[in-house]
Amino acid sequence: MNATLEQQVIDFTRETLNKAVATYNLVGFDVNSIPIKFTLRGNTSGSARYCKLTFAPRGIAFHPAIIEKYGVEVFKNTIIHECAHLVANYRYKTNVGHGRAWKVICVQMGGNAERCHNYESPSNDTKLFHAYKCKCKTHKVTPRKHANIRIGSHRCSLCKTNIEYVGTTIGL
Repeated sequence: MNATLEQQVIDFTRETLNKAVATYNLVGFDVNSIPIKFTLRGNTSGSARYCKLTFAPRGIAFHPAIIEKYGVEVFKNTIIHECAHLVANYRYKTNVGHGRAWKVICVQMGGNAERCHNYESPSNDTKLFHAYKCKCKTHKVTPRKHANIRIGSHRCSLCKTNIEYVGTTIGL
């Protein structure tokens, strides 16, 4: 995704959150410290993360290929949707999900308060895998399994030898 689109999304996200902080008088809600990432893949267009103890915002992530395909103007509802999660959870100090409290805040912030998007996921959206090799074959593992393997050694279930990291690969 190009830097201009990224900056437009970041600017709109911060603007939306700043308006909400003023509207709901959210003391301690630091908009500028919230990381905004463009790392999502698959069918998820946006994701808001928060601390499970304090309900303080921890970050927002967006799907860059969907933003590129539909543009920032169309994507603004998704941005508002994710911002509303952070605001509602922080305001009520609980995970409000897509319930009534979230819907009210989402609509007040300018969103449509719908739970799911209707974007077509980009067909070229591929998944990242990690390759490991043993004596009998090459294993293709997900990033989560890769993280677990990095913690300790793992053996192939077929030949019982240790598997060794080869590198990353992209596949469907």
